[in-house]
Amino acid sequence: MILKTLALRQFRNHHRLSVSFSPQVNEIVGGNGTGKSNLVEAIYLLSLARSWRTNEIKNMLEFGTKEAYIKGEIEEAGISKKIEIILKESGRAVLINSSPLSRLSELSGMFNTVLFTPEDTHFFRASPGVRRLFLDESLAKISPEYLMALRSFRHLLLERNAVLKSIKDELMLETLTKQLIKEEKVIVSYRKKFLSQLEPLFKKTANALFGEKRTVSLLYRPFLEEENFEEKAITLYEKYKERDRLAGMTQVGPHREDFMVMLDEKEASNFASQGEGRLLALALKISPSLLFSEEKKPVAILDDVFGELDAKHGANLAKFLPQLGQTFLTGTEPHIYGSKTITL
Repeated sequence: MILKTLALRQFRNHHRLSVSFSPQVNEIVGGNGTGKSNLVEAIYLLSLARSWRTNEIKNMLEFGTKEAYIKGEIEEAGISKKIEIILKESGRAVLINSSPLSRLSELSGMFNTVLFTPEDTHFFRASPGVRRLFLDESLAKISPEYLMALRSFRHLLLERNAVLKSIKDELMLETLTKQLIKEEKVIVSYRKKFLSQLEPLFKKTANALFGEKRTVSLLYRPFLEEENFEEKAITLYEKYKERDRLAGMTQVGPHREDFMVMLDEKEASNFASQGEGRLLALALKISPSLLFSEEKKPVAILDDVFGELDAKHGANLAKFLPQLGQTFLTGTEPHIYGSKTITL
């Protein structure tokens, strides 16, 4: 999976920009304020039709304009397709080969990305919601069943919380709880399987970036184990029912789960140095790429990653990059011999 060309119009500080890319490593180079992160943000938008930097569409429009346009030409297994995104303050539209896309969730299957930004340095010390989002986004890209279960779970959770806040309706609460448990079993099973598959790849990536053998592992904390899941879940929700009513919300479930990264058998969030945490976060964010076949590897977006690494670990990353798919790096100067450099 590669991005061959990108065209921008009135997107952030790019009034008009057309760029072609290498199928290997691309370095977006320039000084502060030249729009390096804006360019890779546009690439990311082709995957999810949303930004990691803002929830407000108006922030992505060139100052004084009412509309932005992004077009990418994608190639996978020799087949080309065109993705167009039109951004307006009133909403967004996505077209695939000039035909409107009805469900935005289908977009990531057409153009998949993995992302690392300077903010990810704090990944392990951030709230559990940040790590759950990583799980959900990673799994949604590889499992339609997981995405369906997650959507259903979120809808049922809202309904159950609404019942908890309203007049007591035991039958409705019991019905929603049983439906919720059915989706939770799918979510927990997929999360556990995904992390077990990811762990050896994460170890490989982390050791390559450290440049030495370190003991790293992933520790999932499901709210319930899979054995006799439904029975245990019914008992747990019955135990929490009155507390849920008082709080007006469901206090146990996959929406409260977390996982830990262990470094040398210690929890990284408490014992890893800032530099170690940065390398572990980078390793974790790019490791899902290794789950895919060569032609389906996601596009890797590494925003200002070399600005966060010393020379030794930057060199280790450079050696590892060929194992990823097409890669986009931003920085004030090029770092990779033989890369394509786009200067802004």
